[in-house]
Amino acid sequence: MERWLNSLSHSREGIDFRRIRTLANLCNIRKKYFAISVGGTNGKGSVASMLASIFKQAGYKVGLNTSPHLLNVRERIKINGKKISKRKFEKILKRIKKISRKIPKELRPTFFEVLTAAALIHFQEEGVEIVILEVGMGGRLDATNIIDADIAVITNVEKEHAKWLGGTVEKIAYEKAGIIKKNSVVVSGCKGRAEKIIEKKCKRENVKLFLLNRDFKIKNKKLDWKKKIRSFEFEGKNKIKNLEMKMLGRYELSNAALAIEVAEILGVDEEAIREGIEKAEWAGRFEIVRENPLLIFDGAHNPAGAKALSESMKEIKKYVKIKRSMCIFAVLKDKEWKKMLDALAADEFVITEVKNERKLDAEKIADYLESKHRKYKTIKESKKALEYALKHSDKLILACGSLYLIGELETIRRNALKVPSESNS
Repeated sequence: MERWLNSLSHSREGIDFRRIRTLANLCNIRKKYFAISVGGTNGKGSVASMLASIFKQAGYKVGLNTSPHLLNVRERIKINGKKISKRKFEKILKRIKKISRKIPKELRPTFFEVLTAAALIHFQEEGVEIVILEVGMGGRLDATNIIDADIAVITNVEKEHAKWLGGTVEKIAYEKAGIIKKNSVVVSGCKGRAEKIIEKKCKRENVKLFLLNRDFKIKNKKLDWKKKIRSFEFEGKNKIKNLEMKMLGRYELSNAALAIEVAEILGVDEEAIREGIEKAEWAGRFEIVRENPLLIFDGAHNPAGAKALSESMKEIKKYVKIKRSMCIFAVLKDKEWKKMLDALAADEFVITEVKNERKLDAEKIADYLESKHRKYKTIKESKKALEYALKHSDKLILACGSLYLIGELETIRRNALKVPSESNS
């Protein structure tokens, strides 16, 4: 069935909300749970995973739908941290495939829409109490928006996907604000022009808005590099001291604040919040995968993400002896990759390519770095690029640019370590 799934369109051309509405109706998808939608430019997956961890610790049965995946498509659909079984996944896909044959060709679902429907069917059948949906792109016309959110989280808004969402922050914010529904609550980390668009939508829908650094904030931030832990305090309706998390990116502090604010609004007790944040994990986001040499995987794939990543890298240089850095970099051609490279403070780049039809040719990246007089080496095969970087134990190594790259490198790393393959359960 995964072969059929992968044969479906991955295109974002002609985004049409009628497709997911038609599929949801034919699959009899009904909302029977409390729903939290997490949209924004960066940090969506982190916030969603933190929320899932918190509510699990609070004793709820929690469904989590995220995208994209790193190693296995079933990672996108989890209940209480456990991904959907291969057997159940194939059963749901068979059902959707059969139903999709009845749909007119122009309204047949895409890859992402099928996976969204599969997640919602699974959550419905398993009787989850809370569903957390990571918005794919935009919000207003995203497939996840078929479910009316009781709480909408909008992490931040930066320029991205201009071809589909518009070329200005205001237009992008308008699309992302599409997940805000009447009688809901909004929690946001947006600033500036985007914040004004979000506020306007909340007033129109008569929705309560809670803003980061206005209604709640993070204080007393510390990094214990030896223990690989971040500690901080949360100050909102209540004060929560001595919070700790394993997610080490500096940018995760804002994500944690958003997740904790949602939990506070819903009356989750302090112990569940504390344990949920401490146990939360999100692979491929400032993930230390090796210490000698120090190797970090990060899914930064837009200029804002690259800038935030560079801030984290500068911070940890205070704690490690190695001061020079090398960046393994690959990117998709529809990204603002020149701005990403400008934001990355690496001393040397290893330019590679991902196995994806949307990949950007390494030569184009090399030409740009050449024009900027930056040091680089081109190694198109990601496995060889990683091997080359690991020979340089005198450098701090970072891999970023695309989550597809992180998925490839993690697969390579696991194969090298002979990590057992997962079961089909």
